[in-house]
Amino acid sequence: MHQVSPPAETPPKLACDCHFHIFGPYDRYPLSPGRSYSPPEASVPQYLALARTVGIERVVVVQPSIYGTDNACTLDAVAAFGRERAVAVAVIDDGFDAAARRKLLADNPARLYGFS
Repeated sequence: MHQVSPPAETPPKLACDCHFHIFGPYDRYPLSPGRSYSPPEASVPQYLALARTVGIERVVVVQPSIYGTDNACTLDAVAAFGRERAVAVAVIDDGFDAAARRKLLADNPARLYGFS
């Protein structure tokens, strides 16, 4: 990760990054074979260091297309950030019937917003 400098002005209290992705580690969260790109890993610890530097307190972790509808990396990242700090945007498809959506929401350690 590149060195990040603190901003010239302090962000407001509870500043929120409303769209970013966590990638990897790829040995734990394998990439979807149908993906259109292969980004470098971008871990929770790397993002936390960035957030501390720039003053971000709340986050919205968005499911990246490289994982298709396997939301495990995104949901684990939200759990690592903490329920009071993070929410997720998940990706679902027609294979997620009402029961699967309820299970996804019930098993999720944070709030979850799903789109098909």
